[in-house]
Amino acid sequence: MVKRSKRNGEGILTEHENIMEWAGLYSKETRLLFTLPSSVSIGSAKSPDMLLPFKQGGYEGLFVKLIATNRGSRECYLSWVRALANEGYKGVVCYSDEQAIDVIISYLTEPAG
Repeated sequence: MVKRSKRNGEGILTEHENIMEWAGLYSKETRLLFTLPSSVSIGSAKSPDMLLPFKQGGYEGLFVKLIATNRGSRECYLSWVRALANEGYKGVVCYSDEQAIDVIISYLTEPAG
């Protein structure tokens, strides 16, 4: 099992790698998780980093945006979360690999909606 670690000073890229390594081992659903290029913006907020294309809890899938705590406010990403919700997806903003993993596990256990 992949060790869930706190931010190790190597930044967001390493945290993405940690999440993807964990996802490849956790379950058949999490093995569907993949990364997205962050090339699209709404205002100053870049697009989400990851997508889990698995229907759960009334959502079509889960988008995850991983940001460093010193890279601006979470509120600037709420435009993405609202836009995704309008299309039937759940969108979340996370500040660490550990938080993202917890969010994914929680999403997978949501009751059908």
